[in-house]
Amino acid sequence: MADEKKKEADFHAPGGVFFDGDTLGHGNAEGRIRKRDGVFFRGEEIGSVDENDQIRRKDGIFFRGEVVGQVKEQRAHAKDGVFFSGEEWGYVDDRGNIRQRDGVFFRGRIIGEMKGNNPKAALGYFVLRFQGIVDKVNALEQEMKGEESKARFLGRIQSMLKWVPEAEALGDFESLIRRLQGLEKTVLHQLEENLQHKRALCAKAETLSTSSDWKATGEAIKALQAEWKAIGPVPKADAEVVWERFRKAVDRFFERREAHFKERDQQQHENLHQKEHLCAKAEALSSSTDWKSAGEAMKALQDQWKAIGPVPKDKADAVWHRFRAAADRFYSRRQSHFEQLQKGQEENLRRKERLCEKAEALSSSTDWKSTGDALKALQAEWKSVGPVPRERGDALWTRFRSAQDRFYDRRSTYFEQRKAEGQSRMREALDNKREQVARLRESISHDEENVSRWRSTIYNLRSGGRADEIRSSLESKIYDVESKISSKRSRLHELEAAIMDIRAKLS
Repeated sequence: MADEKKKEADFHAPGGVFFDGDTLGHGNAEGRIRKRDGVFFRGEEIGSVDENDQIRRKDGIFFRGEVVGQVKEQRAHAKDGVFFSGEEWGYVDDRGNIRQRDGVFFRGRIIGEMKGNNPKAALGYFVLRFQGIVDKVNALEQEMKGEESKARFLGRIQSMLKWVPEAEALGDFESLIRRLQGLEKTVLHQLEENLQHKRALCAKAETLSTSSDWKATGEAIKALQAEWKAIGPVPKADAEVVWERFRKAVDRFFERREAHFKERDQQQHENLHQKEHLCAKAEALSSSTDWKSAGEAMKALQDQWKAIGPVPKDKADAVWHRFRAAADRFYSRRQSHFEQLQKGQEENLRRKERLCEKAEALSSSTDWKSTGDALKALQAEWKSVGPVPRERGDALWTRFRSAQDRFYDRRSTYFEQRKAEGQSRMREALDNKREQVARLRESISHDEENVSRWRSTIYNLRSGGRADEIRSSLESKIYDVESKISSKRSRLHELEAAIMDIRAKLS
């Protein structure tokens, strides 16, 4: 029992000149290694040094612990390979200090102290302690494999890179540090990729920042913002710069958009004010009976309405219905007016048809004087009747005029034949020509009335329906009738000259 007691040892952190370091663990005569004891409990076993001086992790229920190193002549080594001896990691010196392996020109750093007499267990403890660090690195690697964004591990990696080289343990530090550096490189590479990705997003945002396609560009920038959030962090040295670049580009667009919509809202309220003013004008016109000028004014208001531009959406329907209602009232009243006129024109048509029949009955008479007087009475009545539907007017007038012309042509021929019979016949001829002059003047007057009426009709035509066809037809008629008026004036001058000649002969 005394011999076993001699082989027990406690392991301490490096001490100072006047004090011992903190107790770290304990090793017994059987090579079992455990953490330091607590106040009320023994320290947890973490491994052992077996009968072959192999350093093992804690045994399981059905298996022996994994070999993580070995002890050779009070020196800790890695496991031997097939063709080579395991690398030395450290040793226990003659004062019981646990040292990392010596360098070429210096002794190894003291990482602990042994109190007692079990250098194998002491070396085993610090090798197992190193394996605890390896376990942490393994766990870190596994955790990183399961994460797409590895940037969040950088702080842990860099922290381990600071303290691992100074750790009080024995093991393959160079290999472990290379692994940590590899992990750091992976993270830094991803951070750099993130930086390049975010710089590309900055360039896109800067291109979009001057766009005026507010809806599509706003959606595109929101997509860039979502993509930015999904990328993950960048190197700290570049984080603020790249974020400020992206933020400024985004802010530039949204500030421009806000200014645009503010200006648009102001313009739309101004448009609303203008359209309300047009509504008031349309409402004033809606009760007018000056169909021509009011129709022109209403058409001008409609053109102004179209030119003004949009109003706020919540006011658009109401102001449009107000304007449309006023216009509809006017056009509905005007339509009713012209429908009444149409009814009157139908009655006028029947009356003028009866006048045509009477003129046709008189056209073959040889009672030159009484028939001429009768025809003059018919002409006077014709003038008093008023307009007929425009599509019937020309044909009806031609019929009435033709019946008169047949009579007057016959009478003219008759008086021409009697011209040689003396003064009485000349007087009859004079009367005949005067009657022709009157008829020509009447015909010219009728034609001018038609032209004026047709021009008024064209002026009042509304768009749509047969408007273009009617306009074209009336313009053609105006051209033909104006040509006839010119010919009739020439004939009138001829007749007036003949009258002057006959009067000269009769005087």
